[in-house]
Amino acid sequence: MHPAAKNLIVIKKVYAEGEGEVPAPPGVEPQRVGFNDLPTDVDKVIRRSLLYVRRSQDHSFGLRVTLADQARRGKPLAVRTDDQHLYLGDIPLKALGDHDGGYQAEDSSGYQILMRYSDRQTTPRSLSLSQVLSGQFDPGWISGNIVLIGSIAPSLKDQFSTPFSFGQGDQLTMPGVMVHAEIISQLLNLIAGEAALYRFLPPWAEGLWLLVWCLGAGALT
Repeated sequence: MHPAAKNLIVIKKVYAEGEGEVPAPPGVEPQRVGFNDLPTDVDKVIRRSLLYVRRSQDHSFGLRVTLADQARRGKPLAVRTDDQHLYLGDIPLKALGDHDGGYQAEDSSGYQILMRYSDRQTTPRSLSLSQVLSGQFDPGWISGNIVLIGSIAPSLKDQFSTPFSFGQGDQLTMPGVMVHAEIISQLLNLIAGEAALYRFLPPWAEGLWLLVWCLGAGALT
């Protein structure tokens, strides 16, 4: 598929170690470019998604695909931000704070949210390149749907640990294209009005909650 195709969202990288920014293919309009950077925690697990970089107004790949899908459906959404929120139309997405969800020293720059992975038993339909080239698929699987193009080959080292990988080592990782599918799914669920965001207690409330349990455990003891 040529990069000039109007229904194609291409990727860039806002930060590549030792390289700086890796730009998108030339000749593609900015509104069809999304970065594919995935923030990792100190244990190399993907728990957060970076959706927007305010300084450069860069959109993530998942956000670009979601916006394009809604525009195709005749429901365009405008993106705006304030100091703590990213808005998809009228839907507020509170940016992950420095101490939300137990985080203490992670880089929370940009607009990040905690990922809410779907049930591991429900995976998107996938097609191999040979199936596509030979026409071995139902056109209805593609027409009118979001289609992500990527590699799942372990040899390309585009595999990431997720919360499901705990204790499994390299035996249960997820290809990058599937991680982006999870991000898109979460955003679409938000737009559909489903509960797709985690909520966190403020630090003082977390401290009080911990104190209550400590006192309760001490009394029982």
